[in-house]
Amino acid sequence: MRNKSKFSPRLKRGSFGLLLLFPKEEELLYNNIKNYQWKEEFELRALLINPWIYDFSAYDLWMKPLGLLYIGAVLEENGFEVYLIDCLDRYHPEILRKIGRELLRGDKKYGCGNFYKEEIDKPENLKNVKRRYSRYGLPPDIFIKEIKNVPEPDVILVTSMMTYWYPALYDIIKIIREVYKNIPIILGGVYVTLAFEHAEKYLNVNKIVKGEGENQIAPVISEILGKARDNYKHYNSIDDYPFPSFHLLRNIRYLPVLTSRGCPFRCTFCASRIVSGKFRTRTPESVIDEIRFHRKKFNVLDFAFYDDALLVNKEKHIIPILEELLKNKIKIRFHTPNGLFPSMIDDEFANLMYRSGFKTVRLSLETVHPERLKDINFKVTVDDFERCIESLVKAGYKRKELESYILYGLTGQSVREVLETMVFAAKNGIKVRLAAFSPIPGTIEWERAITSGELSSDADLLITNKTLLPLRSKDFSFYVVNELKKFANIINYASDLEINMFRGSNISEILKKIFSTKEVKFIHF
Repeated sequence: MRNKSKFSPRLKRGSFGLLLLFPKEEELLYNNIKNYQWKEEFELRALLINPWIYDFSAYDLWMKPLGLLYIGAVLEENGFEVYLIDCLDRYHPEILRKIGRELLRGDKKYGCGNFYKEEIDKPENLKNVKRRYSRYGLPPDIFIKEIKNVPEPDVILVTSMMTYWYPALYDIIKIIREVYKNIPIILGGVYVTLAFEHAEKYLNVNKIVKGEGENQIAPVISEILGKARDNYKHYNSIDDYPFPSFHLLRNIRYLPVLTSRGCPFRCTFCASRIVSGKFRTRTPESVIDEIRFHRKKFNVLDFAFYDDALLVNKEKHIIPILEELLKNKIKIRFHTPNGLFPSMIDDEFANLMYRSGFKTVRLSLETVHPERLKDINFKVTVDDFERCIESLVKAGYKRKELESYILYGLTGQSVREVLETMVFAAKNGIKVRLAAFSPIPGTIEWERAITSGELSSDADLLITNKTLLPLRSKDFSFYVVNELKKFANIINYASDLEINMFRGSNISEILKKIFSTKEVKFIHF
């Protein structure tokens, strides 16, 4: 996708046309850009690239390159002309022309859906995996056409996501180098922050920016281009950041919103603190203004919270946000793909969630094993979880509308533990979302995987792909994982039918039809 910044260098207050729905919106947009002294010409042109994905599976679950769009907004605020090529654009005209219809198969309500994909050869060390490997997103020929359609940039910025998606970056950068041999490339994002040395070794870029880039990016570009400036804006807090440049996206059906960065917890499997630094929250006023502004500007109903700790200090943070939105009668649907902490949901807050329009409620259950809960980070207890479910049901949710994330494949974790956790969730009548453990560099579980021998210290990051858990684990074979997924499907089907087969049922007999006797006999109901 190619889109240009829609801000004009001659933009003045009062010239926003149809955006002037409320005086506050006009003032908000003006405040977003007033710190830039508009000039007749943009000084520099930046091209942002969100790469495609190589994997066994990928799905657009409210998935936008939010970090890259924040960087785009910062560059615009500092006088850059900004373009975007989004290789994960499901609505790219060339893709829709290829498939001969307006939507890809599998498009769901709330804006989620399947990426366009083409099967490709597996990397050599994945040849023995009996699953199809694909490129998700724009085919290379369309990507090349997009690059050539963009006015020649002064600098190219590429973002990164999962560490095991790095081969896609290699190919993206190779293509960029073939089209623009001498234009500097800057690489940022999750992968390079977690595996900086790996990125330096394998990727041919001019500069790698680790961590949050809002205060780094403009000075870095100046340094690379040899165009020193001392008047780039410095942001003292996350409230100072301009709103993400969503106007660069095509066909917006949902938007992400980030009300905080980092996480106060230190879960052994999570890298949030490494990627986003210490936990910080935005002011409720800033979040409210952003949601109101984007709701009106893009006429979008669905917003997905990207926070890792949305409910922390909820009395001073998320509660005032939701209450103000309700007060102003702003119709919105909220989704929580990252999972909510059940211990922080009581009757009062559950009622507020329901009235505010939380439609996708996913809860971080992880495990019911007390020792492992204590080890990975005691965010929830069995009693907390059950109280949370009862509060949500009392507020108006049906049990089949609630979902729980359950981890499997952690170092030292047994199949029994996962089954017991799945049954516990099912006894509460809610759905199960299995989350395969993927070791992340820099985390405690990464070190444990190496110490246990499940992962070598020099292992290719491709092997950390969640699909390849059976290649690393002696307990979670491909057979066991497939059987767990079948069991999850049965639980979810029963939940949809509002049938609870786990209370007062001889469930062991049912389980024996799905799992081996050896795996079932240790479970107590």
